[in-house]
Amino acid sequence: MEIVHAGIIIPKVYAEKRMRSFQFLNSYGQKEAIGVIMPYCYDLGLATSKRTILITSGALTDSVSKYVYTPDGAPLIFKAGEHIIFECSKPVTYRCLYG
Repeated sequence: MEIVHAGIIIPKVYAEKRMRSFQFLNSYGQKEAIGVIMPYCYDLGLATSKRTILITSGALTDSVSKYVYTPDGAPLIFKAGEHIIFECSKPVTYRCLYG
């Protein structure tokens, strides 16, 4: 289901119910999501559009570079066509901007 305007919130559950998010259009009309990631090693395939993931609690590790992303650090960015692979050992909350 596509988001048609700000205020519509679409819940998503994926990665064998280990990831849950709520997608919406922010006040700038940009697709955004907030969510929770449970401990696991994730391979979500290829990004269909650019994704900028801001960690709000916990830590994600890029499975390729092994860089650890935290709330105080840089965002995790996947460009369109890049393979989305990461892992975490504790629950993580995040904000994702698309495009």
